Amino acid sequence: MPKVFLSYSRSDTPFVEELHRRLMRDGVDCFYDQESIAWGSNWVLELEKGLDECDSIVFVLTNEFISSKWAELERTSVIADDPDGARKKVRPLFRGACELPRFLKSIQSIDVSTDEKFEQAYPKICAELDGTLREDELSKDRTMLPPVVQLPRRHRMPYRSLGGDFAGRIEALWGLHDLLLQSDTAVVEGIGVVMGAGGLGKSQLATEYVHRFSGHYSGGVFWCDADQGLPVVISQIGEAANVAIDGLLPVEQQCEQLWRELSQLPSNVLIVFDNFPEEIALGPWLPIGANIRSLVTTRRRDLTRYPRVSLNYLSDDEGLELLNSGERKFGPEAIAVVRGLGGLPLALELARNFLNLRPTLSIEALLEEMATLGDMEVLQVFETHYVDELPTGHVKEVSATFQLSWNLASAEAQKMLKLIALLAPTAVPRCLIHRALDDEAGSRLSDPVDESIAELARLSLVDLDEEYDPQLHRLLAGFVATKIDDDDELRRLAVNVVSDELSRVTDEHDTQAYSDLEKMVSHGVHFLESRFIDAEQAISIAGYIGWLHEEHGRYRLGEQYRRAALASAEQSFEAGHPTIATRQSNLALVLQDLGELEAARDLLRAALASDEQSFEAGHPTIATRQSNLALVLQDLGELEAARDLLRAALASAEQSFEAGHPTIATRQSNLALVLQELGELEAARDLLSAAHASLESKFGIEHPSTRVVKGNLDQLLTAINETAK
Repeated sequence: MPKVFLSYSRSDTPFVEELHRRLMRDGVDCFYDQESIAWGSNWVLELEKGLDECDSIVFVLTNEFISSKWAELERTSVIADDPDGARKKVRPLFRGACELPRFLKSIQSIDVSTDEKFEQAYPKICAELDGTLREDELSKDRTMLPPVVQLPRRHRMPYRSLGGDFAGRIEALWGLHDLLLQSDTAVVEGIGVVMGAGGLGKSQLATEYVHRFSGHYSGGVFWCDADQGLPVVISQIGEAANVAIDGLLPVEQQCEQLWRELSQLPSNVLIVFDNFPEEIALGPWLPIGANIRSLVTTRRRDLTRYPRVSLNYLSDDEGLELLNSGERKFGPEAIAVVRGLGGLPLALELARNFLNLRPTLSIEALLEEMATLGDMEVLQVFETHYVDELPTGHVKEVSATFQLSWNLASAEAQKMLKLIALLAPTAVPRCLIHRALDDEAGSRLSDPVDESIAELARLSLVDLDEEYDPQLHRLLAGFVATKIDDDDELRRLAVNVVSDELSRVTDEHDTQAYSDLEKMVSHGVHFLESRFIDAEQAISIAGYIGWLHEEHGRYRLGEQYRRAALASAEQSFEAGHPTIATRQSNLALVLQDLGELEAARDLLRAALASDEQSFEAGHPTIATRQSNLALVLQDLGELEAARDLLRAALASAEQSFEAGHPTIATRQSNLALVLQELGELEAARDLLSAAHASLESKFGIEHPSTRVVKGNLDQLLTAINETAK
């Protein structure tokens, strides 16, 4: 495919952004610096590479372009490659009045000095660059769904489009687009007889909007799980947008930093706040930036100051369209099913799949079976708890539809569904399911877990995210929960597996855990908020989650969960218990990273005093506390106290480990740095020399620890030499 280099002045960014969007849509591969140069790349080298690889270069001619030094570099570079213009490498677009350089005067340009002239000229521009003119992504026929389009390069979109199976919400989809074009924020809320109706497809509508209208947001589309809190939202968007967020800042300042970075992008950005929680003000969350739009899905009804799209239950025609989106097609007789289920999309989707899997079952027979099941006592628990989530007057019929789908599932699939229902209403990693159900992954052609997930997806009992991990709708999770006994062993198993998976964060050799565990966090948080875990499990899970956040540089979130672990320990054990001391120490270390040194010092002093009561003098645990406290005291400038603690910690290490052990070298190095600050240079030199020799012998000269100590030693020797002079 030919590649076109877009050369322009920053002042013409809006025009070039639209030109780039259209050319890419029409099959012309473009080098556009805002999109083609990755974060962290060498800008000059990437521009040079882009010029070399492109078949032609489009100059957007204005006075600003002519006077730009960067544009001059690009012009002279391409002229050197095609001095006589025989290859037609130079393609000028005349955007504004300007004095052309001599070499450009002989090259035919196209006048796009007004938007009208650009519209008239665009078909020729497209054809000359070997593109194929296509109708824009958005058809003007608002009775039709826009097609699914490619997501922008910067995006976080965990859910897939339903494609042609999306039915019944065409008007709402276009209405949502209109609202977002007219304002900065649109709120999609469920509206039924009662506040917070579930199963109406709020998140699915947002998903379809992202996949079908993302061409209007080439700056990026970022889906975030608002119910997990603002710090998680900042992390999700920041990582997907390649924005480096300072995790040491307070959350409010992190948020400001994120919006500031996104607002500087030259094109529109869409943020989706999915499942925005109740009783939290929306305003402080919303981005600041003329190019940023926000789409909010919520069950709340009180966000009246923002433009809204209210989803009602499906009409007869819309419901019939949804039923007919499957393999079987039905006539007006199926409207009875739509009305029987109150137009609830979730229930209608289940009914559609049930009918597809029972091809001989008539509409009349389905209604009779639903009526029979609706009287089952086993469904009354679900109906009682979720009566406000279901269409008024149709609770029994909807419950019966859930039961019908449940009955179709195999025993293995039902067990898996129970497990998923016990977890958070987010995607469940398959590795967790494998461990919980004690199923090792089989061959690529025969895996029991994969087969059960595929079965549940066919029944529409689970959705699959972009990584094909299953997710259960909240209403269905509530229904499945009625099938689980309070003392069900599966519940205990689920907690243990989540805890075990999260514990991988403590293994520094398990590098895969760094990414694998991101999906596991929401399930850990879910159990922390439940009544099904004991104190020790809560302490462990909170600690692991805090650790994981710290590994990702999310220190404020790390602090939050370290505090939760400490609070659980203090409630569960008597004062002075070693578990409390461990949690005090863990919290202190993240506070040290956050610069809250006095609070870290006080916690470490308490932990040290506790451990001195619990263990014999010289115990490794005491030495660790002494070392950690000493480093905080060093940061606070309390050098003598730090020195004394580090000497004690070093003496303990020398008693506990063989000569040359890395722990001894670490303690020697830490003590040496404090001694250096105190002016005891020779003693510091001897310790660093011993530490370096030990680490070089153990790990080799290129190991990071060896190199750090060697650097410190070289600096110290330089200081000693200068002092001697």
